[in-house]
Amino acid sequence: MGSLKIMHANVNGLGARKTELGLYLTESTPDIVCLNETKINGRPHPRFCGYTLASHRDRAVTSDKHNGGGVAIYVRSNIAHDDVSPGVDDVTAIKIKIGNVEFVIISYYCPPRPECKIDIKTLSGFVSQHENVIIMGDLNAKHSSMARAHQTAEATPCLTLSREMI
Repeated sequence: MGSLKIMHANVNGLGARKTELGLYLTESTPDIVCLNETKINGRPHPRFCGYTLASHRDRAVTSDKHNGGGVAIYVRSNIAHDDVSPGVDDVTAIKIKIGNVEFVIISYYCPPRPECKIDIKTLSGFVSQHENVIIMGDLNAKHSSMARAHQTAEATPCLTLSREMI
C-alpha cells in the first residue's frame, strides 16, 4: 500500500446512519474511517463489508454525564492494526504501519459544553511517544485565527499542540 485514504465523519448516531455510511464506504473505499458521536452506548456496533471495527470507545454514562458521544475507528479488513486507545471517554486510537512507517490515528470527540475540556495531556502523550500522529475529530475548538468571532478556551492549547506536531 503506497497511499492511505482516511475519512472522518461526525455521524450523530451511527445506528441511524448505517445504510448511508455503508453506501459511502462502498463508493469511496477509504482505508481508515474515524467516526465521532456514534451514540452506540453499549449496543453492538454495525458491521460494514470489507471493514473491521479496529477500536471504539463508548462514553461511560452515569447520572452526572450526558448520553451520547462515542468514537470508533474502522479499517479495511486487509490492514493490520493495533488498538492503542488510552481508556478515556470519547478518545480511541490505532497504530498501523504503511511500508516502514508507523502511524497512530486518533479519533476524538469533545462535546460543546463548558464543563468538557479537551484532554491535551492525552493528545500530547501520543505526540511525544510517536513520530507520526494523525488526530481526527470534532474538538469543538474555535480560535480567532480561524476567522471566528468567538474563541473557546480549548482553542489555544489545540493550536499549540498542532504547531508542536509540525
